[in-house]
Formats: sequence, C-alpha cells, structure tokens
Amino acid sequence: DVSGLTKSDATELLENKFKLEDLKIHYKDKIWKEKFSNLGFYYDIKKAVDDAYDIGRADTILNNTIDIIGLYVGSNQDVHMGYVKDNDKLKSVIKRISEYIDSEPVQAVIDANRGKIKIKAGKDGKRVKQEELFKNIENTISNSSINSIDVDIPIDIISPKLKYNQLKNINGMIAVYETRYPIKNISRAHNIAVTANKLDKQLIMPNQEISFLKLLGDVTVAQGFSRATIIVNNKFVDGVGGGVCQVSTTLYNAVLESGLTVKERTHHSLPVHYVPLGRDATVAEGAPDLKYKNEYDFPVYIRMYASNGIMRTEVYGDTTRARNIKIYSRVYGKSAVTYAVENGKTKVISRDVYM
Repeated sequence: DVSGLTKSDATELLENKFKLEDLKIHYKDKIWKEKFSNLGFYYDIKKAVDDAYDIGRADTILNNTIDIIGLYVGSNQDVHMGYVKDNDKLKSVIKRISEYIDSEPVQAVIDANRGKIKIKAGKDGKRVKQEELFKNIENTISNSSINSIDVDIPIDIISPKLKYNQLKNINGMIAVYETRYPIKNISRAHNIAVTANKLDKQLIMPNQEISFLKLLGDVTVAQGFSRATIIVNNKFVDGVGGGVCQVSTTLYNAVLESGLTVKERTHHSLPVHYVPLGRDATVAEGAPDLKYKNEYDFPVYIRMYASNGIMRTEVYGDTTRARNIKIYSRVYGKSAVTYAVENGKTKVISRDVYM
C-alpha cells in the first residue's frame, strides 16, 4: 500500500519492486546471461506513476492507490507498466549467440577404392530463429512479473541433402573396365591422368543423367592439358587433349556393364588401339558427348584411375539388385556390331562403321 506517498516516493518504491535485472537465454546446457540495463531495457516507471497520479488527483500526494502489474496502488483503474527498449542492442546479442550456435549441415560422404567402401554419416545443421527469439523475449517481458527472464532459443534444424540412408545401399562393385596406354607418350599419359581425375568420384543419384563434357570442362592448356595426338576430320593430328577419349571409352564400357543407361555415345571415325571396334566412345568440345543415366532406384558411385599405363573405371552400387550384363562385339572388316546379353536375351547396342 503506497497511499499518501509522493511521486518520488512512489517512483522509488516501484523501481525497487519492478526492476528488470537478468535476461537468461538457454540452449541445452548453455546459458547466456545479460543485464537488461546493458541492453537498454527498463520499465517506464516514471510514466506509470505520472499516469497513476493523473487518475483522481492533481496534488503532490497520491491519496488514490493504483494497480501496476500486480502491485496494488488503490485505484479501480489499471495503469499499464510499459518499458523502454533498445532493439539494436538486443539484436546484437542475438546475433552473437547465433554465431555461436549456427552450423551448416554436413553431407554424408562415400569413398571406394579397389572394392573397399567407406561411408561416413552426415550431420544436421542448425540455425537460430532470430526474429522468433526476439519476439519471445519481448513477449516474456510484457507478460512477466518477475525481475529475471528466462527464454529458450528456438532452433531450425537443417538436414543435409545427402544422408547415410541414401548411400548405404552402395555395397559393392557392379562393374569394372580397364584399358592400357603407353606411358612413354608422356603428354598423352598426362592428359589421361588429368581427365580421369576430373571424372573421378561421381555420385549419381537415381534418375540423374551425367554429361561427360560437363564434368570435364574446358580442354585447354590453362586447365592442365598438354598437346598430343587427336583425331580431326578423319586424320590423326597434334592437338590439345589427346588421350581424353581413352578415358571416355573406358568409362563407356564400365557404364555398359554396370547396367546404367547410355543416352548418348558416338564412335570414332577411325579405329583406336585400346579397345576393339564397336567399344569406343569419342568426345569433343561442343559435340559429340558421352551421356549416361542412372535408372536404378539406388545411387551409384564411379571411381576413375590412371596409373602405370592402366586406365581403370570402377562402378559401385547395390550388388543384390544390379543388372548382370555381358557386352561383346563382332567385327566385320571396318564395321562392328556390339551386343548386350542379359538374362539369356541378346540385343544390339550399336552398329558402327569406321574409315
């Protein structure tokens, strides 16, 4: 009861009664503690007392009692206890807390080498809902009658795009194909290694289509390629990137045997030494391209190696559900017909004619 108090006495009494002291912001077992005074937050007691004084009297003595947020000060009329705030200071604290908590999701990772597979699970990321936290603090202050405020931090969980469950069905090698190249041709061997590195570690999700040329990028000296023999206008000539087609050819054959769907493939105009006729796949900037699609309901993973004169492609997937396909070609002079055999049925894959 503060009947008979002067404005200054009433102000002092209410300041002791209603003082915002600590803001505690919680996330799990971590607590951030901030003084409201440092945040520019305080109850506007002077205005509340002035408003209360104006109800019923114009004297310097408060003969009417008033009710200010649970404190009875006599009058039948309630006087709102507002507060002053500094939004920028509070937002700065919330931003600092967010920088501590926020994290990006970690994608699941797969690696495979010579038949051995390792899969590392991903991890959820998290992000503070900054606007929601700000509003929660404001609402708690407005509706609280205690000096210390406790607020939990609202969090958005961000799942990784690639999760362990998506990769766990990759359990073994479903195809492998090798071609050989002379290591004494240093420039060409270098280009094969550069290309294999650029095409290595392909993770192809169900219904995803891949373009060899898009993965490869520009075939230029600036991108690490050397000059070596290439085929241009049905002739073997010197040019940047000689050897790239041995990589596309090796990949093409592994793709065929893995059961992936070849969407685009072109043979060379001239026979090449590293595969039988009908088994090659040429690529060149602009066109032609080698394109293939994963029509399985599980992802596949492709490794590409070039070392010691051997270009090797390994395709990994679900060995229990992958198709069992055998590929062979029949050569007729400078033409070839290539076949696929699956479940006892044979079909023609390509008919190729060379110069």
